[in-house]
Amino acid sequence: MIAQVKEIELQFKNVETLRIKSRVIRLPIAFEDSETRKAVEKYRENIRSGAPNCEGGYNLDYIAAVNGTTKQEVKDKVLTTEWLNSGCGFWPGGGFFRPVDPRCALVVPKYNPPRTWTPEGAVGIGGPCIFTYTTPVGGGYQLFSRTIPTFQFAMKRPQFKGNPCLYRNVNRIKFFEVSEDEILDIYKHVHEEIDYRYQVEDGEIVVKDYLAWLNREDIKGYRLGALSFAGIWGLFTPRAC
Repeated sequence: MIAQVKEIELQFKNVETLRIKSRVIRLPIAFEDSETRKAVEKYRENIRSGAPNCEGGYNLDYIAAVNGTTKQEVKDKVLTTEWLNSGCGFWPGGGFFRPVDPRCALVVPKYNPPRTWTPEGAVGIGGPCIFTYTTPVGGGYQLFSRTIPTFQFAMKRPQFKGNPCLYRNVNRIKFFEVSEDEILDIYKHVHEEIDYRYQVEDGEIVVKDYLAWLNREDIKGYRLGALSFAGIWGLFTPRAC
């Protein structure tokens, strides 16, 4: 394995010549949905009644306070940038998403102690990463919205034929806001009617162009100060590739 890694490294003489295949997945999300509220209420009732991160029935107030923003600004940051999947893991089908635009970085502590239940499709943030919960499970990320299924163990839907996971490494996720009714309707068309068409496009990241954008004067300060950006920056080094 070490020999293979070295062989791959030697193919990249200059980081600026890299062109990385990177699909773009557009995912709908509904902020402050009822299932997320149930998870927060269950936590307050059964685990920690006075949890400061659960004020308001969701974790949005806490996310905003920790980052010195408003709830609307948190939503705007989530929707404005693409989120790069820095790696799949933790739970089957999961991915750890970091903002391509460092101006949209958010960093928050996780639940203490963690939840015992999180609904499928819940979207949360812990540390610098956004995570979408692929099945009902416990968890510790701060919850703020819900998206559509991104994992199907039965692999009934054509999108999941041959692989139950929607995400791949270095995919970029672009969230767009919809109503909760739209989210619930899509669940039916994924798990029951099996006719939902996921919005997935092939693409690539031209590293030279991206690095030039990062070094613009209006971006540079955010890049240097954003903890959440370290993982993305690491992707664009020969060793990481």
